[in-house]
Amino acid sequence: MHGKRQGYTLVEILAVLAILVVVGSISVPIIGSMLADGKARAAADELRTRWSQSRSKAMSEGRSYRFAYQENSGKFRIAPDSPEYWSEGGESVDDSEEKAWILESELPGGTEFGTVEDGDHSGASGSGKWTHKATFQANGTAKVIGRDGQDAELSVKIGRPGTHGTTLKLSGSTASVSTSEGPRP
Repeated sequence: MHGKRQGYTLVEILAVLAILVVVGSISVPIIGSMLADGKARAAADELRTRWSQSRSKAMSEGRSYRFAYQENSGKFRIAPDSPEYWSEGGESVDDSEEKAWILESELPGGTEFGTVEDGDHSGASGSGKWTHKATFQANGTAKVIGRDGQDAELSVKIGRPGTHGTTLKLSGSTASVSTSEGPRP
């Protein structure tokens, strides 16, 4: 006669645990990568919004706004394209008529700007200096720094080291932005 089974054997428990460990070791990196890519997309959306605000401010106020960031960090700054707003100390001055729009912020989710691969930039990697990459003009265009002509494009890579990143491309002639995903440099 067979009676009711009272429990599981040690071999059965170990087999289930081994299966859970294998499934976990496969799924955790995949889920982590998907979350990091989602954070890069969210950071790209944030930057796209800020660029749009910069263009709108430049057009409505009739003055240019500069976009700069610190390489290998998530810090960026937008302020009028005038020396008094870009001094070494980063201190701004008051306008005689009204205060200028100045934004110093950081990309969300621990994401960062990739290393600048080309163009004229003043700050060395990790130096904490602002790398000036674009100026939004009062006529609705953007001047891409380090490139010849208004039709140049600025590519900015955003992401976390070791993950796929998101690249934003700013067209100088229209100040429009496109987004693509791909490997990070």
